[in-house]
Amino acid sequence: MKLSFVLAIAIVFSASVAVQASVILQTGDIVTYNGHAAGLFEGNGGAFNWSISSVVASPASSPVGTTFQTFCLELQQSISTGTNYTIGQMFTPATGGTANSSGNKFNNLSGVYIFDLWSNNLITQDAADAGAVQVALWESEGYSQAQITGTGGYTTNQYNNANTLIANILATKVDISGSYSTSWAPTDLNAFFLSHNGTGAQDQIVLVSTSTHGGSPSVPEPVGAAIWGVGTALAAGGAALRRRKNRRRPWSTENREAVLRIVQGKH
Repeated sequence: MKLSFVLAIAIVFSASVAVQASVILQTGDIVTYNGHAAGLFEGNGGAFNWSISSVVASPASSPVGTTFQTFCLELQQSISTGTNYTIGQMFTPATGGTANSSGNKFNNLSGVYIFDLWSNNLITQDAADAGAVQVALWESEGYSQAQITGTGGYTTNQYNNANTLIANILATKVDISGSYSTSWAPTDLNAFFLSHNGTGAQDQIVLVSTSTHGGSPSVPEPVGAAIWGVGTALAAGGAALRRRKNRRRPWSTENREAVLRIVQGKH
């Protein structure tokens, strides 16, 4: 009874701190678009589900079958569910220009920053916040309200609500000097160009493995370490309970009947 209760708490805790899985991708890999993530999109934008279908001859990419999540970077091009796309180029998001069809220039990194918060589960994982992440990315590239409510498929209310959420998120996470933080940089994020049969497709932003930036995948991140610690504690607790149980002498029939009466409310 007590062990089941502890396990239930651990399951709730693990779910509450879950983060988006990172992935290692490289130019030449083939990925399959599996559609919007259920309940995490607005209009034509939001969280997109993908899986790796083929990798180039290198050990750097994640294995075939690995699933991951992205957000759209461009409005000029489209993608179709169930279609395979080739990664034409990987690039790290950076500022330096106005929006273009390549999707690799941002007027600012606010959208990238908010995507980073989403990927690390630091903002709410629901449709409205997914919509805000998407709008923030598009606006960082210079897309206008007319483009977002037109090609992007957002209603005016969805667009306005997204910008309210964006302002609230930035007001909470960005310090008074305008910096995202003293240490933040988009080093664990990447974006990629896509093509299908030689024709360009929507570019995407993705959380990448820290191992591609010199990190050690063998060292648990804080959230992973916390979950690992809970699992270790549960395993130790379970072993202790089993040892205690093994040391107990069998109950007498009288003791069992007394406990049964208490459980059934009979005194």
